[in-house]
Amino acid sequence: VVAPTAGYVVLDEVALGNGAFVSIEALLAADVELSGYSPVQQSLPARINAETMGADGSALPSGGTLAVFEPPSGRGLRVDACGYAGYTTNPRFDSLLAKLVVHSESGAFADAVARARRALDEFRIEGVTTNLAFLASLLARPELASGAVYTRFVEDHAAEIVAAERAARAP
Repeated sequence: VVAPTAGYVVLDEVALGNGAFVSIEALLAADVELSGYSPVQQSLPARINAETMGADGSALPSGGTLAVFEPPSGRGLRVDACGYAGYTTNPRFDSLLAKLVVHSESGAFADAVARARRALDEFRIEGVTTNLAFLASLLARPELASGAVYTRFVEDHAAEIVAAERAARAP
């Protein structure tokens, strides 16, 4: 969240670090109320990794050669990637294949989440196991779009997210 002064950001980070529940919408409302600041857009980054997700939500690097690498494109999307068709990953190094950044001009975080979900659905990677389905399952959680998440949200719900991912892939 972009705040009008560094002081607000520091206070929010301390509260989150101490395990406090701070919703994104509450932070935005507080910024508007305190300073007249109004966000112009929201952004959401996602790391697309060559990983296998364990049932408990643990991530293990996966290796192989990318047969297909087709990132999404369009308004409000940016993809920074090192992956390409024919690229051979190395599980001894960072498993990052791409970083997807979406933004929404509406100022509503839920719009950025919806755009990110569509972008992940359009991202095609074949040849290695990735965390694309895990990220899509995470973004499908209503808590995320409403801003009702906290620092350890993914850690606390990783097993549920993996279970939802696997259920979505089941025939």
